[in-house]
Amino acid sequence: MRSRFLLDLTTPEVEANLSGGGKTALLPIGCVEMHGPHQPIGTDTFVALGVAKGLADACDALILTGLHKKRT
Repeated sequence: MRSRFLLDLTTPEVEANLSGGGKTALLPIGCVEMHGPHQPIGTDTFVALGVAKGLADACDALILTGLHKKRT
């Protein structure tokens, strides 16, 4: 599979994954908050996406569109 990210795949690629036994989808969730002047506000989301990529490769999963949660 050329990508684990659902948004990168075509419908036939998703169908092939599902018909080939794919049963797992990961939903990365990251906080959007300031980390000082030296890091982007999406740092937590980037970490969540990286962890999801590693897990997806290990367990043949797809990665759904991530959620971005602001700190309240």
